Amino acid sequence: STRDIISRSMDDKTQFLSSLTHARSCKNPKDKCRMKGCQKSKRLLDHNKQCRKPECQQCAGLRKAAVLHTAECEVVACKFPFCKNIKHNKSKRLYTNTQNLLKNMENDDNINASNNLSTAVKEEIKEEVNEDVKEEFKEEVSEDFKEELKKEVKEEVKEEFKEEVKEEVNKEVKEEVNEKFT
Repeated sequence: STRDIISRSMDDKTQFLSSLTHARSCKNPKDKCRMKGCQKSKRLLDHNKQCRKPECQQCAGLRKAAVLHTAECEVVACKFPFCKNIKHNKSKRLYTNTQNLLKNMENDDNINASNNLSTAVKEEIKEEVNEDVKEEFKEEVSEDFKEELKKEVKEEVKEEFKEEVKEEVNKEVKEEVNEKFT
């Protein structure tokens, strides 16, 4: 599925993006093209054109692929699905934030305001990258890894509980000893 492909290695992602890019302009019938992944990509693109479900997993996978594509795309009028919208939304946010900071600079008349602009732009970029990395990491974490982490946490909790019980027993024993000898 598309979701599985997005969570795979960078080589697989690159191959998936290449097959999507190829499929957008491929004139061969779906079953006649020899490029690996072309048929699946054409089906996914056709599905996306017709799909109206807001929570569709296939379309969500295509949007994630578009985010990866957009990170490197320099084509102004790119035809890759969602590319123009993603670029537009990013530039719109950046423009709005820059305008707000410029207004603040004018109002503050502060020498350090230009540093604030630079810092704010860096922070916005850092936030976008962090969100992208978090999303990729969430999808890359396997169920086995999650189970392994659960086991580790359970063991840690057990050890902590043992220590608490041990301390409680020690306390009770000390009280009994004190009562006997006092």
